Amino acid sequence: MLHDLYLYDWHDGETARKKLSLDRPDITCDNAVKPFDIPEKEQETIRSHMWPLNITKIPKSKEALIICFADKYCALIERIRLNKHFKLRH
Repeated sequence: MLHDLYLYDWHDGETARKKLSLDRPDITCDNAVKPFDIPEKEQETIRSHMWPLNITKIPKSKEALIICFADKYCALIERIRLNKHFKLRH
């Protein structure tokens, strides 16, 4: 599960958020390939996990779809729990 092997400074504001959604998959893939030398199929999975935010990187395998949807599901659950914990619901 190397699809989130990416560090960034969220204090950088809007620029960091744009970079996060557009460049993050490629940077993450590069970070994963260096120490682990992963095959091309796994590289494609990492590059496409931010779809549909990055519409040019469409998941092309079952594994890529699973990672993509699992990532969205986990983000949703985290968001719901944070909203509930901090009473952010409207």
